[in-house]
Amino acid sequence: MVALLVLAIGAYRWLRVTPLPSPATTPTSEFVNTPTNISVTSTRKPPTLTPTLILTSTPAFTATPAIEKPEFVLVFVPVNWEFGLSEFEQAAEAHAEIFIRESGIENYFSVRFVAMKTGLEGVSLGSDTLVYDIVEFAAMQEQPADRYIGLTNGDLNPDGESDVVGWTSGGLAVAAEYQDEFVVAHELGHTFGLCDEYSFLDWERQNENYSSGCPNPYPDADICPHKETENLCEGNPATDGSNSIMGPAGMPGDYSFNQACYSHLQGVFKTESKQQ
Repeated sequence: MVALLVLAIGAYRWLRVTPLPSPATTPTSEFVNTPTNISVTSTRKPPTLTPTLILTSTPAFTATPAIEKPEFVLVFVPVNWEFGLSEFEQAAEAHAEIFIRESGIENYFSVRFVAMKTGLEGVSLGSDTLVYDIVEFAAMQEQPADRYIGLTNGDLNPDGESDVVGWTSGGLAVAAEYQDEFVVAHELGHTFGLCDEYSFLDWERQNENYSSGCPNPYPDADICPHKETENLCEGNPATDGSNSIMGPAGMPGDYSFNQACYSHLQGVFKTESKQQ
């Protein structure tokens, strides 16, 4: 009996020291993963562990598709061209790149230039209808364009003026000698409404003929007299100090559109690009 009593007491103490968990009191832990945080539900402090996060990312902004710019086409036409085709293509590319770079036209247009492989031959470089002949020739060759540039290695002499290196009627076409790479930019400037800055009489005539007057002012009288003189005015320089493209040709150094010219061109390009 004593032995049985000792065994009963020992079993009772053992059961109190190491109780068995029951289903009703078993601690439970639940980890709920969300894209932004972790929610933990537990009946006791969980052991240290690193739960796996499932993050759902959303773009901070929605990208706006780039608006495709309308195309602007420059077509170069060989006029009484006596050199090879490769020389013409190189000259056309040089003239096109200068106009594109200095005018800022690519802010509003995607510019493409075409150097025609066949040229306008046997025409008079002194004809006052030359620019119209250039447009008609390109049209016959099925070369549509926004501007036509007749480039020659001959001597332009409209109305017998042999000192002319480029001219335009202000329409869609210009004629230019190829040697001076800024001449085409000057003449194209006229087709967008810019005036000459090398002669007060020419500037004054254009200021009267243009419906809105000249957007680029003539230099102050203390720089260039507001009267006819034998000396050509250099024009208003560009902001970087380079020569004005709307000034005379042949001056040393680089040329650029000055601020008044550039601002006017940007306004024209913006308006015309919206119309296409």
